[in-house]
Amino acid sequence: MRDLSAHAALVSLLYAVLLFSGTSAQNSTTSGGSTEGWSAVHLIDDAIIPQPSSRSADRVFALPGQPKRGIVVQYAGYVTVSAAAGRAFFYYFSEGPISINQSLFIWFNGGPGCSSFGNGAMLEHGPFSVGLDGMSLQPNKFSWSKVASVLYVDSPVGAGFSYSNSSSDYETYSDELTAIDNYKFLLNWLERFPEYKTRDVYLAGEGYAGHYVLQLAQMILAHNAAGKYTNITLKGLALGNAILDEEALNRGVDHYLASHGYISYRSYQACYSNGSSSDCSLLAQAKDKTLRSIYPYDITAHVCKVTSIPIDLSQSANGLYECDVQRLVSYLNLPDVKAALHVNSAVSSKAWTKCNENISKAYQNTSSSMLPALRGVVSAGLQVLLYRRETITKKNSVQVFDLCLCCD
Repeated sequence: MRDLSAHAALVSLLYAVLLFSGTSAQNSTTSGGSTEGWSAVHLIDDAIIPQPSSRSADRVFALPGQPKRGIVVQYAGYVTVSAAAGRAFFYYFSEGPISINQSLFIWFNGGPGCSSFGNGAMLEHGPFSVGLDGMSLQPNKFSWSKVASVLYVDSPVGAGFSYSNSSSDYETYSDELTAIDNYKFLLNWLERFPEYKTRDVYLAGEGYAGHYVLQLAQMILAHNAAGKYTNITLKGLALGNAILDEEALNRGVDHYLASHGYISYRSYQACYSNGSSSDCSLLAQAKDKTLRSIYPYDITAHVCKVTSIPIDLSQSANGLYECDVQRLVSYLNLPDVKAALHVNSAVSSKAWTKCNENISKAYQNTSSSMLPALRGVVSAGLQVLLYRRETITKKNSVQVFDLCLCCD
């Protein structure tokens, strides 16, 4: 089971980032500075798209099972990113404490193909989590909306409740297409919530969303510099256990498993010292078997589902730990919940899933390393918060941290 208390420190950290950014705004820029990593971004034409929905129609006054105590101003609905294809991204927006200067955090989950609303808002740092009965909600005392307004975006198309009327959209995925759609989403969302056009904006995400966040930042910087569309006041990025460099990630996972006794440290040394294909093949086999037999997203998690059935270690053990996920799936598939969230009728008839594995299989990774992009946004004056959870094995980014420390 996920430990929500792990986010308590991060809430405080985000609050500190907001305070710090207010005292160092002179060091941040959204249109100048170095152009490394974003000067070659292709500029988009006709990004503002007529929208079939409206702000008032997206207001969610209460979700089924929502506790009556406390006031949560929330919205949910769709923003069209391609009128021709009928492609639209689902969003959930929770406004923070009333303030004329409230910052906007935009959150993405990775995968690729995982729902930002389901994973980010409902399992991690949104205003609510699903109760033990799978039908009610309970307040999340570690909610990020205590310190900022938070926008959760189901991206790319096919993730969560996002959808397209064109079947070809479910066949082709890439970093470039996702970045373009995310930028179009943000521009059109700001038309629906115009008071946020002048607010400080922070992009945040975890796992593969490290790609989404950095590439969206590049899009914003490039279009701001060109004077196209709304000048978005991008202040900084927050990247959690982010996948920024494939080679560093793989080595980081291997080192983590070896140093924690899950695989042979001698095998690890043999692979990385000798580099022979046979040694590395043996290490890869051991790693694959280990990751199936443990819960790779939190090695300290407790089994929440007790069973007398023998466990097949050739299959994933995740189901023994993710009881909160099972409750979430049950809740988000309730018809009245989908109706309250304004889920599109074409989508509501289908089962909601935490992650769409078809996206991950079809995704074309066009950027094996995001370190040049990271250097570019830092050179442009943006603040970047890199954080990781030590108990995560599958996306352990300790080697990426080492690489970043070595960068100028």
